[in-house]
Amino acid sequence: MARILHRFLPAAETDIEIETGSADELSYTAASMQGWRKNQEDRYICLPNFYENSCYFGVFDGHGGFVVAEFLKRRLHVEIKYFLRDGQDTETALHSGFLTCDSSMRTPETIDELNSIIEEHFGSSSDDDDDEDSSSSDSDEEIRQPAFACGSTATVAIIENNTIYVANVGDSRCVLSRDRIAIDLSKDHRPDDLEERIRITNAGGTVSQDGRINGSLNLSRGFGDFRFKSTCDTTQQMLSVEPFIKSIAIEENDEFLIIASDGIWNSMGSQDVVDFVTERFQDEECDLEEICKNIFHLNLSPNPIKEGTGCDNMTAIIVMLNNAENL
Repeated sequence: MARILHRFLPAAETDIEIETGSADELSYTAASMQGWRKNQEDRYICLPNFYENSCYFGVFDGHGGFVVAEFLKRRLHVEIKYFLRDGQDTETALHSGFLTCDSSMRTPETIDELNSIIEEHFGSSSDDDDDEDSSSSDSDEEIRQPAFACGSTATVAIIENNTIYVANVGDSRCVLSRDRIAIDLSKDHRPDDLEERIRITNAGGTVSQDGRINGSLNLSRGFGDFRFKSTCDTTQQMLSVEPFIKSIAIEENDEFLIIASDGIWNSMGSQDVVDFVTERFQDEECDLEEICKNIFHLNLSPNPIKEGTGCDNMTAIIVMLNNAENL
């Protein structure tokens, strides 16, 4: 019991950070709430003018500290844009950007940048109190390399020329509402999935009965966490950063897109969230900001003893598409 309670605040932090904006025929609202966690390790980014009339949205759920998630907020879109400018198509640029951004965190220059990010914020990397990664005995290496025992999911969406491109690692999810039906555009990466388990064991790791790499990390793909990564092929390590990528053409009956951290998805399924947003949107007095707040408060646990459900940081971006008026 004491081990559970030390991860949480005496009272949930329910202040909600809100960002709103629009571009062409879409509008968006992003929201983030710390909740019961001692630290806010989620990050998000919204770039309505990303590259050549495209929009970029991303959610990054950190664990073992905030620094990798913050780095992705600042850097991942820069890497992706570099490859777009270099002539790569959007899906290839997403793939290249993910791999390059992760490997860059091993360089001395980026290690200095990670340490600077830490100094800007709290003066230390983490309390190491997150669900995904519950233990670390590599303190010397962690001090030298902030991303050694700290990592993050990443789910990003680029909306370009009436097409949605999504890339993700980890379990932050992107869902499209099409005619009020949920369509998952991302994939939750878990160590006990067969494909993931095979890669992990081939790389010398194990998957515990509760679905964790070497009994520690309950994600099979993600940024950082270099203690689970050798210098071999980046796609064949215990923890891979190779993204799942999906593209889909926007149709007339597409209403909205939602990208959220697992603080939402641990409590609600994809269709549950689509139904919730759709029902609230029909209330003329309930705007996107209010809908985000309602989702957070619905999922917030009244008691942190219920660890894993309603006790995590929560972040969501809702992007209303051109058919939103039909909701």
